[in-house]
Amino acid sequence: MKKVVFFGGSGLLAVNWAKKICRDYEVYLIMHKRKIQLSEVKVIHFDEDFEASFKHFILTLKPDLIVNCAGLTNVDFCETNPLMASEINTVLPRKLALITKKIEAKFVHISTDHLFDGQKKLYSEEDLVSPLNQYAKTKAAAEKEVLSIDENALIVRTNFYGWGLSYRKSFSDFILEGLRNKTDLQLFSDVFYSPIYIGELVRLIHIALEKNCEGIYNIVGSEIISKYDFGVAVAEVFGLSNKTISSSLIERKKGLVLRPKNMALSNKKLLKELNQPILTLKQQLMSLKEDEIKKVAV
Repeated sequence: MKKVVFFGGSGLLAVNWAKKICRDYEVYLIMHKRKIQLSEVKVIHFDEDFEASFKHFILTLKPDLIVNCAGLTNVDFCETNPLMASEINTVLPRKLALITKKIEAKFVHISTDHLFDGQKKLYSEEDLVSPLNQYAKTKAAAEKEVLSIDENALIVRTNFYGWGLSYRKSFSDFILEGLRNKTDLQLFSDVFYSPIYIGELVRLIHIALEKNCEGIYNIVGSEIISKYDFGVAVAEVFGLSNKTISSSLIERKKGLVLRPKNMALSNKKLLKELNQPILTLKQQLMSLKEDEIKKVAV
């Protein structure tokens, strides 16, 4: 059985991904600050001397696949804490790429759709990055660092949603909680993206791995949608009233760090490489609904 190690092991993506593949792989979740327990998955926690500990662990275990889900994603926090943002979003991926290269394992690094200035309608893997803030700059730098070390690494640009954890909610959780509690939800109608459900994201990444994909791939949904319209779509699929959802504009929101209004990514390269369709937004939301009864309780 192949061994898979996740860094950022207590995060939304890593936990959900681990649960989806744990019957087919020997899965390890690497954690630093937070401690959780997960059945069928080996949880490894390093308190002190984290770097030396994980290096020793990886060199001893020699996994087949290392996935970096770690990231400091709070855009405003990154802006006021650039050194911490750089350490987590750029330096750590570089260190993981070096050790992955050393043991000749496959490296998957989770990037972002936040890398551009938002002036284009759709961004491909060939478009030059144009980061607007510290978060985007550190993530863009990470991509460059990883591929300079390991050209066989798979860089995944994405924006995902799914069933969250008790301590970390996703955008869809936020919407569903608001709809079910009948609280007012103000969602941006001027911010556009191409979201993907975690279940579909994981499925596509593993197909890409089977096909030995390397370099940068946009693994996202095929629809470009505003945050507001995404909320309306969630309400429709779950059979909930959307009357509590109202439209707002990010440009009128004061105090936010500058960020792109359009983050939509083209998945044309992925579709060509995998030669199979991606679930539509409605189909993905139906999967989200069906998976509620088996969501991870952490």
